Amino acid sequence: MNKLIIIGNGFDLHHGLPTSYGSFIKWLVKQNLEKVFTNEQGDDELFVIKKESLYGTDISPYNLQTLDEIIELLLQNQTEKEGTVVNSNFQLFKCGLHPHGKFATEIIENMRTHNWVDIEMEYFRQLTVILKSYNQENTIRDKAINELDTLNRNLTYLIQKLRDYLTEVVGNKKANEHFGNIAGDPIQSNIIQDQHHLKRLQNDDYDDPENKRFIKPGEVLFLNFNYTTLPNKLFDRNKNFNYINIHGTIDNKNTPPTFGFGDEVGEEYADMEKTNDNRFLMFAKSFAYSQNGNYSELVKFIESDSFCVYIWGHSCGLSDRTLLNMIFEHNNCAAIQPFYWKRADGTDNFTEIIQNLSRHFKNKQKFRNRLVHKKECIPL
Repeated sequence: MNKLIIIGNGFDLHHGLPTSYGSFIKWLVKQNLEKVFTNEQGDDELFVIKKESLYGTDISPYNLQTLDEIIELLLQNQTEKEGTVVNSNFQLFKCGLHPHGKFATEIIENMRTHNWVDIEMEYFRQLTVILKSYNQENTIRDKAINELDTLNRNLTYLIQKLRDYLTEVVGNKKANEHFGNIAGDPIQSNIIQDQHHLKRLQNDDYDDPENKRFIKPGEVLFLNFNYTTLPNKLFDRNKNFNYINIHGTIDNKNTPPTFGFGDEVGEEYADMEKTNDNRFLMFAKSFAYSQNGNYSELVKFIESDSFCVYIWGHSCGLSDRTLLNMIFEHNNCAAIQPFYWKRADGTDNFTEIIQNLSRHFKNKQKFRNRLVHKKECIPL
């Protein structure tokens, strides 16, 4: 029996890497803010930062010393029109963050409201809004086409900037060897409810043939959804460890980052295909998968034998819906064990993960049979 370990951004965050979209957006704002403070124009594809020097004001200013403090203020306050009065290093000025267009506006609003943003999901949401206008009469369609071109141009810009950002922050970080040990551990037979998977096993497949509680793992495949290669460092220690960087990497020209949407199950995607306009499909992940052999290798793996899924730091959101559905509902999938995040206040995100998991199942009976209950799961 094989192991399929799905790795998401939570794995990198667990290792102290600032790889969230929120950290990336703050970095992007900081780049423009640095330009403003060196008397350059703080403008890019997504937004502009305007700074106006003041000599006196009736408004009590924020006394800030660092650019990071100013960034936090700009992202917390809805001050595009009025600007924020800031006193930094004895300089008094008004500073404002002005998004270009709906996509950038929603990204900034999500940062202000929730302090995080899912760029891929926001892109897909904007795409569906444009689709509705596109299907109207010609005058509105012309506007929708312009909005579609702008949206795709915005995402192209973000992908390049994200690549630059990750190259800067990742460095030579190594994965904790503890995860390598977990990956090589036996599979507990009691987490598997569908008995036909167990009936296929021979005595030699168990670590303890008499009790049959622990199954020797066959091939261990790391399915890495991140653009970093942090878990790849674990593979040298064990010959039966393999990996697929399904979304590409930041440092390999042959497998560039795959970014966009992966929900091709819903009605929206079918409507996009009906437009016969390929600009709607420009960032559909399935087309990126066809550019290399990663997807084919994954299919070979899941077709080869029964496998248990272990989830390390992947939220199981809808941006990867089609791919995850193929894995989770496959007849060879024996069990799904989420590794959850335990917060400082004692709460955790186990329920959130399994709620997201359920959205990838058309057959809810399979979902209930394959999900490993919480007491058999451990925190990441």
